[in-house]
Amino acid sequence: MDSEDDFDMQDANNESGVDDFFSGGDNEANAMPVYDDSDADGGDYEFIDYDSEDSDANAHHRHQQNYTVLSEADIRQRQEDDIMGVCAVLSISKVEAALVLRHY
Repeated sequence: MDSEDDFDMQDANNESGVDDFFSGGDNEANAMPVYDDSDADGGDYEFIDYDSEDSDANAHHRHQQNYTVLSEADIRQRQEDDIMGVCAVLSISKVEAALVLRHY
């Protein structure tokens, strides 16, 4: 079996190998490229302005109303339809269906 001193010597030898690995070693050919700020300055990006493509027709469609004004009778009819739908699906009374709908 190896003694504790042998293990310490192996660790010392391995540490230099680890340092070489993280530092890129002595070989410059294997070194990782370093980011340079000057690379970012020469961007070939073009930003497209889509504002000019907006026409009055497109602007009109964006301002459409997404709601409907209901009368009191329309609201009562929709509530009654929903209550009857819940009654049919769950096989419960109208009162119980109304309570379920109020809860959710």
